[in-house]
Amino acid sequence: MEEIDEILSAVTAKDAHVLCHEVMSITDTMDVLRAKWNVEILTAILCGQTRFRDMQSAVKGISEKVLSDRLRQLADDKLIEKQECYGYPQRVEYRLTEHGKRLYGIIYQMTEWGVESGDDWTLKRINKGYTSQDILEQCHKLEKAGIQYWMTFLNGVAGREHSHEHAVNSAKIFNQCKPMLVGTGGLTLFPGTPLLEEAERGEFTPLTERELMQELLTFLELLTCDCEQNTHHTSSMNLTGPDFLKRKPQILETLRYGIEHFDMDKLTRIRNNKQTL
Repeated sequence: MEEIDEILSAVTAKDAHVLCHEVMSITDTMDVLRAKWNVEILTAILCGQTRFRDMQSAVKGISEKVLSDRLRQLADDKLIEKQECYGYPQRVEYRLTEHGKRLYGIIYQMTEWGVESGDDWTLKRINKGYTSQDILEQCHKLEKAGIQYWMTFLNGVAGREHSHEHAVNSAKIFNQCKPMLVGTGGLTLFPGTPLLEEAERGEFTPLTERELMQELLTFLELLTCDCEQNTHHTSSMNLTGPDFLKRKPQILETLRYGIEHFDMDKLTRIRNNKQTL
């Protein structure tokens, strides 16, 4: 509580105005998420479907009455504005207001949060600030609101100490969600990062390239999400693409081949020479 008091005492009047504005935007965002069709309508407008009939075609399944009601409510909430265009016949179009654009930006950011692990030991170890149950709760909220999202599995972040549990429990959590894309990336320890410092003190044991591939294999063997899959690895394996479940046997076969035959010393040199993600 003392830290909170210090922060609040340092907030200027201008800062307070900005902070209140941001909190109001987040509150408005949650209101939008609770109402069916709102996100789809805002997306349609942002993508250029600015006329009523165009929106009705873009937002599959919405009735004329519901669309009319939602547009009226969004306008009352100052998220969109109606513009009457000159010409004959007269044309009405809708645009996002500045407040609507800011709110949609918050929604868009919400779809891109990285999970990194579904294993509670690992989440606590890397100070993510949430649990596997929190992941499920937030993903299910996005699904209920009709928002597509992707999830990320960070290959190697649990170290050798908890590698198997990290892969197994992450797959269990991911399988209870409906991401449009599952991304995986291998951990690289850059200078100045806490994990590298812990590794140098012997408190964290990084995985070798073969162990990274074995952990990834375990995760993908157990993954049952019907989604696109995107993998970044130091090898030249092409595992990325749509329809993960259809391609899964080929992906697993490629990984098993890599584990047995790839030059791990070369892959280690590639990773050690990486300067950025």
